[in-house]
Parts: sequence; structure tokens; C-alpha cells
Amino acid sequence: PAPGVHKWVPLEVRTSIFDDRREHLAFNNRTYESPLVPTLTTALTTGYQAFYPDAYGFKSNPIILDPMTDIEVAMFNNDPNSHPFHLHGHNFFIIHRGTIDNDPTKYRASGQYPVRRDTITIPPKEFAIVRFTADNPGAWLLHCHMIWHGEQGLMATFIESPYQIQNNTRLPQSVKDNCVSMGIPLSGNSMGRDGIDLPDEPRGPFPLTGL
Repeated sequence: PAPGVHKWVPLEVRTSIFDDRREHLAFNNRTYESPLVPTLTTALTTGYQAFYPDAYGFKSNPIILDPMTDIEVAMFNNDPNSHPFHLHGHNFFIIHRGTIDNDPTKYRASGQYPVRRDTITIPPKEFAIVRFTADNPGAWLLHCHMIWHGEQGLMATFIESPYQIQNNTRLPQSVKDNCVSMGIPLSGNSMGRDGIDLPDEPRGPFPLTGL
């Protein structure tokens, strides 16, 4: 049987022209951009502040998960395209599917024994509700599996059990060496600073109103 619900995560998918005059895809009007410091590195090096979403950067769409909590993710596709959403680190239970206009003929409930997947395709103007238990500490992406849609910003980051990450995870030296060679900081928040020191963090672009 599927887990219950301790935390509800609503994610609305839209595409729009943003104020940088480009078309972006976004969850909750926030389009993804990779932080300077990898999310896992931030979780490992910011101590108790690793539990603050701000430490990971506004554009990484960070969602903090407590250990062993049951998570329900509700994805509403208001985009005119279908999207195959893939979650790293977990197989989720598919609980409900339906249309955003609540057409009763298209509503599908899972029953007592829902199927488990790591990817689900959501057609235009439809929604899906999935659940999983946060039993795998790490930094896990949820993204559209059409690569160009991910490049347009359709990603979010689950940071699961930050304290357990710090206690149980070590970066291989080869990863550190690669970061050094690429000029990527080996510690700190999304901008390579201490804690939530992000006074000049770029937060845009944002959707243009009326479009």
C-alpha cells in the first residue's frame, strides 16, 4: 500500500515569456538554473543552515524533506505539452490522475495497491498525484525527461534529510579535484558563501504579466 501524507508539495507547470524576453518552463513560476555550488556540496558544508531552503539558491527550486516523512507531490500541467516527469532517488506510488477542469470521466484513482514508477507522463491540462517516503538521504532532482524542457527550467530539487547527508556522505577526491579544476567552490551556499549570506543573489527571470 501507498504511504500516507506528512508533507504536501504542489507544483504547477507553466510556460511563458519571462522578463528576460525568453520563453521558459517553470514549476510555480520559478525557472530552474544550476547553482554555482552543487546542491549536495551545500548540504554537506553548511551545518545546521543546510536545513534552510535559501542556502541552495532561489533558482534551484529547493524543497527540504525531513527523514522518513511521507511526501505527496501534486503536479498540475498547465502547459500545452505533455511532460514525462522523472524523480531521482525514489520510486513513487501513483495515487490519482485526472484533468485540471475536474472532468469526472477522466478521473483515475489507484485503488488499494497503486503502481510504482520513477517517471510519469502528464498530458496537457491534467494532473497527477504521487507519493513516496523520504528514506533515501540525498539531493534529488525532479525534472522533465525531455532534455530541452529541463534546459528551459522545468526542474526542482528535493534535499532529503540534510543532517543525515552530512553524517553519512563524503565527496570522492576525484569530484573535489574536478570542482577545483573548474573553479567551483568546495563549500558554502549556492554562491559559495557562508550560510544564507546571499544579498546579491539573482532571483529572476520572472514571467511577464498578461502572457
